[in-house]
Amino acid sequence: MSELGKPAAERLERLGDAVDTIDRALFRLARQGLIRASPATVVELEALVQTAHNAGMVRAERDLSALATTVQHYLDRDPNFRDSRFVERMTRALLRVDAARAAFARGGDPRDEKAALGEARRTYEPLDRVLHVQALGAAGWVTDSDFVGITVYLRADGRILTLSNARPVEYFGNEPRRLFRQLLSDYISISLDDLAHGAFTIERAKLAADGRLSLSSDVAVRSAPWSGKAWDGLMADRWMDAVEVLRGQARDPLDGGASGLVMLRPSAWGPVAVDEAQSTAGLVLEDGGGAKVAVRVPLRPENNLLVDNLLTLGRRADLRPAGLFGRLTAGARGLFLEPFTAVYDAPVTLGRRKKTVDEVHLGLEDIEGVKR
Repeated sequence: MSELGKPAAERLERLGDAVDTIDRALFRLARQGLIRASPATVVELEALVQTAHNAGMVRAERDLSALATTVQHYLDRDPNFRDSRFVERMTRALLRVDAARAAFARGGDPRDEKAALGEARRTYEPLDRVLHVQALGAAGWVTDSDFVGITVYLRADGRILTLSNARPVEYFGNEPRRLFRQLLSDYISISLDDLAHGAFTIERAKLAADGRLSLSSDVAVRSAPWSGKAWDGLMADRWMDAVEVLRGQARDPLDGGASGLVMLRPSAWGPVAVDEAQSTAGLVLEDGGGAKVAVRVPLRPENNLLVDNLLTLGRRADLRPAGLFGRLTAGARGLFLEPFTAVYDAPVTLGRRKKTVDEVHLGLEDIEGVKR
């Protein structure tokens, strides 16, 4: 610490104090469990969020905030509360604190520990080249902090990029598809619906290190030829090959290193079932060798259309796609797919607009509108 300047030394001291404070509180909460949780527990966690913020522990701050929300859901008897979510978020928060403690032990300026602590703001760098992207899939979501949004997954130069749009639930409701056809901004006359189908060139885009795209007011987006090569390295007909795809996308385990984006091409579809106890809907996909992947969707309001589409695919084999694109997770109990998009081998028409597409985004578009 003596080699650091005074400001850096003060930041390091704040980090050490925060790590000790947060660690003690989380250990106590983990030992007591939810049985003794009260509104005071939420207040304490929110105070820890501020402690982490003041110490520059950006990732821990986010996980502590999510943990506080989960405890509040427990106290409110929210039907969407899950014990497993509490355990997951508690574990993540503890591991974030361990990473921060290791950063403190290294004795450098915390501002240089972005990998361990995170960054307060994502930096987008302007690209000096034309970006050629092709849509892979799209998914809607609602956060615990009451934002509704959509993320479009794109492939560019062999890399997966994302483009998202989010709005407050208070003003836009909790149905992501309501945002799907809205223009990205007052300056850009395209929507996520446009970008979620087909291929495009994008000029003057900005890109963050984690693959997130930002489209500024002077961006130029034009249609481009579609290519099946966009799926190279992402498709799997056998589920062991899908596991290899996950390895190729390995990241920090706390940021989803045990999961990745794939397109599974099943040989057989099982029946769709609703598990009321777990509040999920799902089915089983089999590959040619009989290996199984469980498709699971939480029964939450923002997933209503996604669940309806799964039920439709369960009873109508004529609408089933060649593959499902989504996030595959390898867990102790097997492989689980969070489905985003149905991908067809040949173009289909969709909906009243009779739009020609190669994919249907299951949480955003009605698959019963597909015509082959």
